[in-house]
Amino acid sequence: MRLQIRTLIVSLWRCVRPILRLIDTRRRIAILVYHEIDPEVFKSHIDYLQKNYELVSLREVGVAYSSGDFERLPRSSAAITFDDGWKSNYDLLHTIKKRTIPVTIFLNTGIVGTNRRIWNYTLERRGSERELNEQLKLIDNCERKQRLQHINGHTDVTEYETRDMLSTEEIREMASVVDFQSHGEFHPVLTKCSDKELIQEFRDSSARVQALTRGDCFAFAYPYGLSNMRVRDFAKSSGYLLGRGLGIPRHNFENSDPMNLSGVGIDEEWSVDDLEKQLLWTEIRSIV
Repeated sequence: MRLQIRTLIVSLWRCVRPILRLIDTRRRIAILVYHEIDPEVFKSHIDYLQKNYELVSLREVGVAYSSGDFERLPRSSAAITFDDGWKSNYDLLHTIKKRTIPVTIFLNTGIVGTNRRIWNYTLERRGSERELNEQLKLIDNCERKQRLQHINGHTDVTEYETRDMLSTEEIREMASVVDFQSHGEFHPVLTKCSDKELIQEFRDSSARVQALTRGDCFAFAYPYGLSNMRVRDFAKSSGYLLGRGLGIPRHNFENSDPMNLSGVGIDEEWSVDDLEKQLLWTEIRSIV
């Protein structure tokens, strides 16, 4: 029933959207958040996005917020981002180059270029381990590390047989057309980290991004999309100009907090119709 109601609302929105767009002239930015996606599905998403939005880089968004000049942005723009730095992102390079698509990938800098893994991916995604996964996100980071090591032997620097993330060589090859930014070092829940751990996650990851890409590091994507005022203050004092979360999907506007921008989660298996529904629902959520 809930899904049917949402579908009905989205259908009605398609009808009234053109009229409301004439009334609401604010510049809006949808920041799409992918993790992994099949190259052919990605192409179909790009086809839709290029027909319905002006694709801008996250760097352009950062310049608009830092300068206060939002006239430089289109009225309805979308920025494409990926979290973590999965090795399958490399398979998108041909499309990114051919279609000249501005893409930002947020790297877990302590994991890329190694055979290490994001801690919660060492647990099964079903049954009791799925519940444990969620429970571990609720406790202090130091305790979480100790409990996980006791459960399955995982530490931040455990090397596994296979590689999940981009290699150093792949990152450097992609850096000519992809903007790499920080997702922290080891993907902890930042709200559960100590001050010392936050400094490491923010500052060490920034230094690593700059060393890998020979570029600057101005944006941070909060792991699991979670942050609070303390975390955002640490990010800002560490030199970041933008911080991106991932909660209730909403557009970002000129008066949005640049250290707490909203992301729109996109599932890797979604069809173009699914993508359109998510983006239309995001528009609806942004006016209420």
